[in-house]
Amino acid sequence: MCEQKTFTNQSIIKTTIELIELFNSHNITYTKIIANGRVEIQKFNEIALIEIVVNAIVHNDYRTNGLPTFEEFFNRFEISSFGGLPQGFTKEDFLASYSLPVKQS
Repeated sequence: MCEQKTFTNQSIIKTTIELIELFNSHNITYTKIIANGRVEIQKFNEIALIEIVVNAIVHNDYRTNGLPTFEEFFNRFEISSFGGLPQGFTKEDFLASYSLPVKQS
């Protein structure tokens, strides 16, 4: 089953909240029976779900026409977000934790 939902003409905050609610509604809880009771484990960590949604939306480069996309598979999420390192900023700069604000045109 493939479900597709598009969020347009609404605020980024509302979109973020609705995406998190959508992913949480798909976040199955599994129960494992053990010797002294049972353990319930969610398919995906709820905090990690929030983090991937917020990061993809916040760090997307909206100067292009690209919007973040989120794809859920049985064992993972894949996120495509338009953006990248600022001009003149190297991978080594990024890995060394340097920061460089992006200037808006």
